[in-house]
Amino acid sequence: MSVGNAAEMDEIRELNAQMHAEEKRGADGLGFYRELLDQTLRFRRADGTVVTRDEYLIGLVNPENRRDQIEPDGPIDCTVYENTAIASVLLRVKGSNAGKPFSGVFRNVRIFHRDAADKPWRLKVWFNDKVPDPNGRS
Repeated sequence: MSVGNAAEMDEIRELNAQMHAEEKRGADGLGFYRELLDQTLRFRRADGTVVTRDEYLIGLVNPENRRDQIEPDGPIDCTVYENTAIASVLLRVKGSNAGKPFSGVFRNVRIFHRDAADKPWRLKVWFNDKVPDPNGRS
């Protein structure tokens, strides 16, 4: 088994950080997510529902779904195995879903794949779970 080099892991960390910034942009982040999300994406939301790529994109552009804050609480952990990468990040998020305010701490685990080392990473699987605040804050 070959574990990715530091440059590949930095690339995955940067890609995850860009995901956070683009999600906060809402509809303006649509182009980024169209490129990143694989056609076969399955995204498990914190409420347990599973959505497809297209369903995620529809939610992203809905003005009633807003992200005012998405900030990592600690490092973005990642491992690269050849053409597959796994990232895990704890996020503090505030915003609204369907116009209803929410906030909390969420563990995001993301699995990326690329067809070859010279091809772009695509997000294939994304898990989002609400977790207890490690610092006792909300």
